Amino acid sequence: MHRLQLCILFILPFATFAAFTKQKYTGGLFSDPTQKPQPSVAVNAWSYYPNTFGTCNGTTFDSCPCGAGTAEPCGPLNWPYISAACFQTCLPGNGGGQQSPINLDAFEEGYEGLGKARGRMKFSGGRCAGLIKKGLSTYEVVFFGDACRKPFTLTVDGQVWVLWQIHLHGPSEHSVNGIYSPVEAHMVHLPVGKTPTTADTNALVLAVFLRPGKANRLFNILTARHADEGTVPGGKQVRMVKAGNPYWLLPKRKDYWHYQGSLTTVSYGGCQLNPGLSFNSTINNVQWYVFKHQQTVSASQIAWLTDYLCGLPLPYLCTSNRPLQEILPETQVYSYGKVLK
Repeated sequence: MHRLQLCILFILPFATFAAFTKQKYTGGLFSDPTQKPQPSVAVNAWSYYPNTFGTCNGTTFDSCPCGAGTAEPCGPLNWPYISAACFQTCLPGNGGGQQSPINLDAFEEGYEGLGKARGRMKFSGGRCAGLIKKGLSTYEVVFFGDACRKPFTLTVDGQVWVLWQIHLHGPSEHSVNGIYSPVEAHMVHLPVGKTPTTADTNALVLAVFLRPGKANRLFNILTARHADEGTVPGGKQVRMVKAGNPYWLLPKRKDYWHYQGSLTTVSYGGCQLNPGLSFNSTINNVQWYVFKHQQTVSASQIAWLTDYLCGLPLPYLCTSNRPLQEILPETQVYSYGKVLK
């Protein structure tokens, strides 16, 4: 598919979340979580299960069947691949747990409400330098957490979290009533005093849906001068930037859905299933806060991200979203703020 056609797909008008109709997820515009590899590219000893990712030890994962000499490209549909030896270990109930992303119900059927005492968020922090990193599957800006003169922090439900990274997915990973947004931004936080290599099993992610509309100020700051980035050992491209206040990316209304899930990105190890880009492989307890209200980005900003993703090693058909995952019976989704109408 030509890049221009892909850009057009990304900027097609999307229904606002307030206009979602009540329906069960049956597949989206960009991702089909039920799709499995074709038999012609299947590899012996491989098992496929759509709800395995991220909670097994990284050493138990094998590389997916892609790369030179194979017909199957690397991409989101390969991320759930797992070796037969680890297959049983990662099943739900055997340490697998709830995986991310999931489809969210705008009508919040069965969701539990959160009051202000547990649900209200407080943000703090001044200006902090960021490091632009050209990863394998997304565009990311890494902040320096506790090393910052004044780190960006989030306080929610009595705990303080430090912002470490922002990365972008196109199209969105989470959906609402089966509908996707063109872009989803993830703001990854770690507990105070932890780093990506020393974190225990906990992380927190703020997820923001971005729809076509007015140009986004922070998006411009985060993506500025990417073409001028210098190359460092390992092939990662970096550039120091003054990223302003990352929390400008959040919508004015802080209503959200909350659940406990997993990381969604692939590791630096090619197509291996280490859980998370540059993060410790033991992180398997991710607190997700998905904002109900969208922010906007311009059509040109969406086109820029699409073009950027097309040039990365892993995105499949220029997309970088992991397929939706089954919601386990024991998973509780919480809601803070008003139900969308």
